[in-house]
Amino acid sequence: MKVLFVMPLALPAYMFQLAALTAFLKSKGHVIRYDEIVLDGRLENAHFQHLGRVLDEFQPDLVGFSSYEMSFAWIVEISRWIKNKYSHTPIIVGGYYVTLSPEEVISYESIDMICIGEGEYPLQDLLSSLESDRLRYNIANLWFKVNGQIIRNPTRNLISELDQLPFVDRELFTSKNRNNGILEIMASRGCPYDCTNCSNHAFKKLSFGKGAYLRYRSVDHVLCEIEACLENEHFRMVEFEDDMFSSNQKWLADFCLQYKKRIGLPFICNLRPESGTEEIFKILKAAGCLQVSIGVEAGDQRIRREVLGRNMPDKVIIQAFANAKKAGIKRKSFNMVGLPHETLGSLLKTIWLNLRLAPDGVQTSVYYPFKGTVLGDECYKRGWVDSKRKQKLKLYANDSILNLPGLPRTCIRIAKWLNSATVLRSGNLAVIKTAWRMLFKKS
Repeated sequence: MKVLFVMPLALPAYMFQLAALTAFLKSKGHVIRYDEIVLDGRLENAHFQHLGRVLDEFQPDLVGFSSYEMSFAWIVEISRWIKNKYSHTPIIVGGYYVTLSPEEVISYESIDMICIGEGEYPLQDLLSSLESDRLRYNIANLWFKVNGQIIRNPTRNLISELDQLPFVDRELFTSKNRNNGILEIMASRGCPYDCTNCSNHAFKKLSFGKGAYLRYRSVDHVLCEIEACLENEHFRMVEFEDDMFSSNQKWLADFCLQYKKRIGLPFICNLRPESGTEEIFKILKAAGCLQVSIGVEAGDQRIRREVLGRNMPDKVIIQAFANAKKAGIKRKSFNMVGLPHETLGSLLKTIWLNLRLAPDGVQTSVYYPFKGTVLGDECYKRGWVDSKRKQKLKLYANDSILNLPGLPRTCIRIAKWLNSATVLRSGNLAVIKTAWRMLFKKS
């Protein structure tokens, strides 16, 4: 069977979830084509003309989309166009936004099916039934629209043995992000924490009783993938994209020992402040870790505890950064501003905490209320979401779609840049170059 995946994006990106799915389907003998549409605002006639040529040439048996909330309006527009021109072609939408808001996604007339949760085996079952010309409507994880009625199937068990899956697809995706000499890898699926702003707690609730949510590939499986990539392409660094690279300390110790022997390239990874012990950083440093990204998120302990569900005092964060510095590992601080219930004082606390941390890198995003998350749903319930602003915003890093009581948007935007500027304390001047480019870039 032939499957066309269409991905409208505001910026080029390597789609790990989709790359895992396409690799699995290709291993089952299906023919896959991927079409990335990078948009600067609206869809234009040229985009549809291009897509029409792709559809005419490839003649897919199924068109699929992987949905993010901010790209979903584009997905609706494209799927409507496809249905008008190629009404016989079934359309399925998967991804995190479908998993969080399935009722909304399936309600659109142009969308025939949705996939909730992990898509490898549900998609294989669907393609097998399409191939036999006897479409099954009882496939776990899939919802179908039949004669105006919605068939809502339950979810299946999570994939427990990740080693049974092929390495992610490195051939199909040609994003410009891959040309930076950094090999991106994921060694696990899931996260042990339940931050209210994140989708992981919703995914865990959905898959409760369906197996362990946090799963690691074996050390050898991950290393074999890296070695296979190095045979075909030159990389100067490895970046582990896992939400929490250090959750399983025994796995981490075994992995770092073997990584040093078999790979030897410098690498970067993510971890939480709670796991930032001297022992962990010694293990990472010995294996070649150059930098860790640590989630600070908010400098106000009350906001972290009561709003984000991250019950960690300042001293734990400060100690983690100090331990990394002592080990000779660079530190990058992840932060959000414009959170619900924040005040001007809360924003100042975030800036002050980062000044104390003196990180080597700072990433400051503006909070975006994702539907289906605890915090996002609260924002919609309280009427804080500006729907008009939401429709216009395609990148949430620089502005807020919330009208928060007592916290003007101007203060949020200023706090974003002031907090990013705290990196200057470590001597990193890159933020000045970034700000200069943004202020004076050619229109």
